[in-house]
Amino acid sequence: MQGIARNGRLLLLGRSFAVSFGSTPNPLCLKATPDRELPGIAPGTEYRSLSEAKNNSLCQSLLSLEGIQKLMFGNNFISVTKKEAADWEELKPKVSALIEQYIDNTKPSPVQPKAAQSSTHSQDLEAISMIKELIEFRIRPMLLDDGGDIQYRGFNPKTGVTLL
Repeated sequence: MQGIARNGRLLLLGRSFAVSFGSTPNPLCLKATPDRELPGIAPGTEYRSLSEAKNNSLCQSLLSLEGIQKLMFGNNFISVTKKEAADWEELKPKVSALIEQYIDNTKPSPVQPKAAQSSTHSQDLEAISMIKELIEFRIRPMLLDDGGDIQYRGFNPKTGVTLL
């Protein structure tokens, strides 16, 4: 594999696409961003062990690498957290190769339409719209810069509880 430094990021070039690695405020965590979609993995999903990753071959492969501690998936990236003693220079090519192999061997699943939600009052819709806007334009960009992500899951107007 070849590597090219571009704008402070290391691009590891594979056969058919590139995976860029960006730093986060946590030196134990890097943000791996392939230039193609990761099919079959829900954003916001986090894995800390092989048992949690039993239904996902990419997560199993990555967590099997000596030195990888945790994975968190965003819309178009994976936050990879290493153990203290592990070396990023050794892990990056392995992580990149496993991501490339996974994408090459996995076909994207068809998008399933979301179930129709029950009608809500206009005030509830306005509250939901404001919550989504705050998340998307204020909170999410900061989390993405730190190698994390957030996703709106729902709002209960009776209790005021927002699920993320």
